[in-house]
Amino acid sequence: RVATDAPLVRDGAERAIVRCTVVGEGRSIDVDLEITASGSNRARLNNAPVTRTRDVLGTLRTVLFAPEDLALVKGEPGERRKFLDELLAARLPRFAGIRSDYDRVLKQRNSLLKSARLSRPQENLESTLAVWDEQLSDFGSQIIQSRVELIDELRPLVLAAYTDLAPESGETSIEYRSFLGDDVGTSLETIKAGFHEAM
Repeated sequence: RVATDAPLVRDGAERAIVRCTVVGEGRSIDVDLEITASGSNRARLNNAPVTRTRDVLGTLRTVLFAPEDLALVKGEPGERRKFLDELLAARLPRFAGIRSDYDRVLKQRNSLLKSARLSRPQENLESTLAVWDEQLSDFGSQIIQSRVELIDELRPLVLAAYTDLAPESGETSIEYRSFLGDDVGTSLETIKAGFHEAM
């Protein structure tokens, strides 16, 4: 429960290695993770290096419940969004790339806005900002669509689990509320239009 991976490496060692073989769906995959005390971590699948460690996501699916997971219920909405995003990345590894691209574009857009206050002429700012806004809208709408679809898939499972735990309590449900409104739907075009309008 620390911010960096360094405590995972034995004191005095340069790296730690985690190896496992994942067996399922009629095949086995060897996973090697090299955790470094400083620098980038590396991963291999079946002895072949992966270009991005996030490509390993979804190979071995695990569930961890720790005390801080109560923030999912008691905490801010950002905790719930983070949980959905982690679940999506585990189920669909390409989602991690979309999320990473969104964060990168948001950071660059915010950097542009900060620097614009100091030096950039207004007409240049608007044209450059429009490019970042379009990318932000594209990645953001894909994220929201994925979250809405995930909630739709989880809804009957949550209802069944809750009914097993508390049969006398009546029905329960889950829903996804975004800044785009409750009627956002799952159409990428509708979500993107709402995202553009909100920006």
